Amino acid sequence: MNPYQVLGVSPGDSEETIKKAYRKAAKECHPDTHPGDKNAEERFKQVGDAYRILSDAKKREAYDRQAAQKNEQHASSAKRAKTQAGAGFINPGDIEKEFEKFMFGGSMKKKNGPEKQQNIKSMDVSSLFERYMGFK
Repeated sequence: MNPYQVLGVSPGDSEETIKKAYRKAAKECHPDTHPGDKNAEERFKQVGDAYRILSDAKKREAYDRQAAQKNEQHASSAKRAKTQAGAGFINPGDIEKEFEKFMFGGSMKKKNGPEKQQNIKSMDVSSLFERYMGFK
């Protein structure tokens, strides 16, 4: 749970802005105005928890520090993934390119100049497909 998102405020907002956002959100989802609505009740709890974190200067500072550490870890893992992608690992976003390299030995389109159709002998892979997918 990101308390800033729950209340719809940003980390640089003042205590007064956070208090106004809390009051507005709490009023919108208060259980008395939505009797029997479990979603409103859950949202009300989230709004209260978010305000408890952001209204206390020490808790807010601790949350901000923890969020910054998570962002650093995410950035370093992304950098590691990029390094691994160059070391023989496949980036899921490049799966089409990798499939094309595997099946056709590279790109079917030339970077410079018009597209040329390559003579590629077709391969019957229906039996392999049926065995792999488990149906005919």
